Amino acid sequence: MNCCIDCFSSQYLKDLIIRNGLLGDCEICFSKSISIYESKNLYSIFQIILDVYFVDNEFGENFECQIEKDFPKLIFSFKVNSENRKLLLQSILENELESYINLLNKKVYPSFANNILQEKLVNPLQISWEKFAKEIKTTNRFHIQNTLDLDYLKNLLSRYSKSIKENQIFYRSRISDINGFENKQMANPPPEKAKSGRANPT
Repeated sequence: MNCCIDCFSSQYLKDLIIRNGLLGDCEICFSKSISIYESKNLYSIFQIILDVYFVDNEFGENFECQIEKDFPKLIFSFKVNSENRKLLLQSILENELESYINLLNKKVYPSFANNILQEKLVNPLQISWEKFAKEIKTTNRFHIQNTLDLDYLKNLLSRYSKSIKENQIFYRSRISDINGFENKQMANPPPEKAKSGRANPT
């Protein structure tokens, strides 16, 4: 299903759609002869936003309303009402619909607004992390005394776990300009552009 530049207020999404170079009729907001984009190809961008929501029938709202409430006029344009917004979200999630069906059909709430989660899980973990980070950087890199509270970490991360379908393909990538890299440039990044790795103290 096609969406278009009129579906979004986000300039980033508008530019992405324009660079795609296709003109046609939008199946979401019904604009004619306009820059269009295959909605499902926006999933990787929306995944970051989608994954902060969880089902909460007590405090939440329908997903298409809650996301606009949390990001007012930052993502969707005025041309996309709540009904069309749900259709657009469904089309973006076309290949991942099974994983997100509860978000689309039940009331949801953003985890970043959950004060109970912040107090019980995030704050203690933050204190633990700061002690751990200070020690590993400045005091004792290999024999840690201020260990992380792994139970807190496990509880926190379990809220963001996601099942991956068998044989699903992932790609590792490097940021480039719009032209990408030639094959001869696809080895390690230049030293001046390479950041510290996972095992470095920083």
